[in-house]
Amino acid sequence: MDIKQITDKVYGILDSNLYPEIMKKWHGLNSVRIANADKGSDPKKTVEKSQLITHEQNKAIVKSIKPIMQKKLSAILPEAKFWFKGEEKPDAGLSWIVSIFDYELMAPATTSVALLQEDELLLGILGNFTQLEMIAGERGGGAWMESEEFKVGKNELSDKSSNMQFFPGKGTMDSTQKSLLNTFRKKFNIQSRVNRVEQCISYNMSLVARGAMDFSLGLNFSYPDIAAVVCIVEQAGGVVSDFSGGKSKLFAGEEYFCSNPIIHSQFIELANGISNQENKK
Repeated sequence: MDIKQITDKVYGILDSNLYPEIMKKWHGLNSVRIANADKGSDPKKTVEKSQLITHEQNKAIVKSIKPIMQKKLSAILPEAKFWFKGEEKPDAGLSWIVSIFDYELMAPATTSVALLQEDELLLGILGNFTQLEMIAGERGGGAWMESEEFKVGKNELSDKSSNMQFFPGKGTMDSTQKSLLNTFRKKFNIQSRVNRVEQCISYNMSLVARGAMDFSLGLNFSYPDIAAVVCIVEQAGGVVSDFSGGKSKLFAGEEYFCSNPIIHSQFIELANGISNQENKK
């Protein structure tokens, strides 16, 4: 399996085929929405209504683009299964992990494709259509955006650590997670920046890959949304896992920690200590 050749083909699909189709569909749906807008609506409900419309447009785009992605990716690797956002993780083997289109108000519009073999990511491509960026990572080939090579930073944890912590939706923390995060922030005197928009996670993880952010962590997300950028971070020299250092809760979308190896090691050591304390109670 020539990973570089496969990466190039997937990159071409996203750049030349998928992006124009998504933009065409999005503008068409916007035209219909504007033509049928309720001019007398309550201004206080404007944001809520816009969010609802955005969700419906997302669904319409995913529905129309999904068959195209299945056809084009199957032509590259007919034996690979599919793991689309909102679906169950396939049995072990070779799988395409796809988030066709994900957008929210005040968040980037992203599309991503990753290739998973057993539990190892072979490639990942994140298309940030808001900023017209295509970021790629491939096993053994590093991570990059056009001519820019990505490398994670070398900082240790400190009160100056740049970060973004995500708690989207109505998900709650269990006692171990709550104890860990409280201890983590106090021990290192970290000023946390909190975001509740799931669609921002992949973009901020890409900042870790670039070395522009020290770490990112979060709960309650969709793994297909971040699979590509997990590969990008790994190929930039970083580490992404769940709070135990494993993958099970990462794949399940329950928790993730993304950083350079130094910070990751510090966090996992603390997490293991907290977990042991909780188990003794």
